[in-house]
Amino acid sequence: MSLGLDAHFDDPLAGLSLSSPAYIDLCAKVAAFARKRARAKALFVLEGGYSLTALGETVAGLAAKLEGRAFSTVLNTVADGGGVGKKAVEKAAAVQRKHWALNA
Repeated sequence: MSLGLDAHFDDPLAGLSLSSPAYIDLCAKVAAFARKRARAKALFVLEGGYSLTALGETVAGLAAKLEGRAFSTVLNTVADGGGVGKKAVEKAAAVQRKHWALNA
């Protein structure tokens, strides 16, 4: 999976709103899906993002989580406190449910 951290809220170029914990949780879910559904391991390839702090803590946090180790992050701000992106995510999930057995 391409692990582009451009959507991190600390990225100076994109202006999007994902936090480090959000990225870590999302990637852990992808890895779990790969294990369960494809009986395979997930491979994450770093390919984008321009905040060195966000890159460092997200990659280190993801590695720790996948290894079952504790980790902490400091870039935890929820930049989309108003839920602007929620409707788009829900709509995308509804469309995908037609083709995939999604639980959420």
